[in-house]
Amino acid sequence: MSRGSGDRILVLADREALPGFKVDGGSCLAIQMAGGETWLWGTGCSPAFLENSSRLGVDLRDVRGVCLSHGHVAQTGGLEALLRHPEFQGVIVAHPRFAVGRYGKDAKAARRIGCPCRLDLLESREMRIAENCLPLNERLFMLANIPRAPDNIQLTEGLCLDPGGQWHDTVPDDACLVLRLRDRRLAIFFGGCHSGVANTLSWVRRYFDGRIHALLGGLSLARGGDGAIRETAETLRRFDVGVLLPAGITGTGPLAGLRRAYSGRISPLAAGMSVSL
Repeated sequence: MSRGSGDRILVLADREALPGFKVDGGSCLAIQMAGGETWLWGTGCSPAFLENSSRLGVDLRDVRGVCLSHGHVAQTGGLEALLRHPEFQGVIVAHPRFAVGRYGKDAKAARRIGCPCRLDLLESREMRIAENCLPLNERLFMLANIPRAPDNIQLTEGLCLDPGGQWHDTVPDDACLVLRLRDRRLAIFFGGCHSGVANTLSWVRRYFDGRIHALLGGLSLARGGDGAIRETAETLRRFDVGVLLPAGITGTGPLAGLRRAYSGRISPLAAGMSVSL
């Protein structure tokens, strides 16, 4: 899928893994930009991404920062290990609400799914607040405060702010990354895309007009049911997306449903993969 932009994505954590790489319940991507700058997108559920990053040759001393799409453990579970690593001195980029308590509920009980990193560790590091469209450099941007149109599906079913499940969590910290490629095309990164794909891509279009070459990362489609799958397929067609590269946290069932509803190119990610854009 490369046209020689020089930008490369390394999959450091995923629920699927190539031989020799560790499996993780969350997602972590390393964005290696042409020119040498590297950013992390999430940290997965555990420190497994650190071992995988070493195998892929990622030098944490060269990582400018870690961007957190939202405050669920699938994106922040390895954050404490990263902050304790002596070679990582980068910045944390996140929405102000990412560290609040989070729970996921099912028919049996609610379980903690929020950021497990110690507060004192977070407070000891430089942080940048992601609001609206935050430039990280001349080609990489973090978009937050994604507006939710009333007719578009949001992917927040079963999420709450209390163990009793009384306070619904709309995941207001949900964010995405936009990488502007050398030929002005766009690569867009999701963490869980709790705002919904239609809302997120509409927000991207407010700031960027290049063709969407690739969407990468997790889609919480199971939280929206069949309606979310249909809306996502229609959105991919409407925005003329080149290729979808979903993370394993998307789920095998929702991904199978999306394959049935959408005839475009879908190529799932796995830990250990390297993708040239």
